[in-house]
Amino acid sequence: MYMIAVFTNRTDTLYFYNILKQNRIACQVINTPNRAQFSCSISVKFSRQFYAVAVNILRRYNLSSFLKFMYI
Repeated sequence: MYMIAVFTNRTDTLYFYNILKQNRIACQVINTPNRAQFSCSISVKFSRQFYAVAVNILRRYNLSSFLKFMYI
């Protein structure tokens, strides 16, 4: 199962993606599903097993445009 990180800002989305890549976490930038209202048009998809790592990265880098995680 996969998760996506939804942001309201494209810059933060791409920054988060790059941080995951630097930490050797397989991820992709994808088009955000329509059900993720109030977001920019792209999100970061990653395996559910890296959820805790993703949360720690968000806290550490204070990515204020983060909106929510969604299962896909």
